[in-house]
Amino acid sequence: MSRIYHIATRSDWARAQRDGEYVTSTIGRSLADEGFIHTSQASQVADVANSFYRGVPDELVLLVIDPDRVRAPIRYEHVPGAEDPFPHIYGPLNPDAVLAARPFSPSPDGTFTFPDPANPDPLYKQEAARSAGRPPRTRSVDCAIDPFYRYAPVPKHAAASRSKRRTVSSAGEPGPALVRPRRPAIGT
Repeated sequence: MSRIYHIATRSDWARAQRDGEYVTSTIGRSLADEGFIHTSQASQVADVANSFYRGVPDELVLLVIDPDRVRAPIRYEHVPGAEDPFPHIYGPLNPDAVLAARPFSPSPDGTFTFPDPANPDPLYKQEAARSAGRPPRTRSVDCAIDPFYRYAPVPKHAAASRSKRRTVSSAGEPGPALVRPRRPAIGT
């Protein structure tokens, strides 16, 4: 399942969550002004950010959108000078279609980067695993490393310690967990 992305100010996104719909097309322009909400494919995010969002004083977030959950029509339209078509949302964006709102800041030199979809980092590998319908792999970590954890299944081969294990996915995000109780010895 593919994802589309939209760069928003934190205040616009907070307003959308409060009001139940997102109506900002792009920085300084509303859905009413533009007629659609600008979004990007993964390969287009960095170019869009560097072209239109450099020097924006507001805190930015990158909205990760599931196109299948968007209620308004989405059209992929060619833009002069662009290699791939851009997804445009023709109507308000329902907040429940947004899978994540990630902080999106430029590097110290003022440029934005976004992982190459052909060689994704672990966070996007986990997203790909979720979209393929399989759970991400987990590994144990020390709680001091990951204070915001959820419990995850303890693998059978980890019989040495059956205490609570804090786990994170292969992408470094907290994962689900559970503690398996010890079986009582037979005859006791």
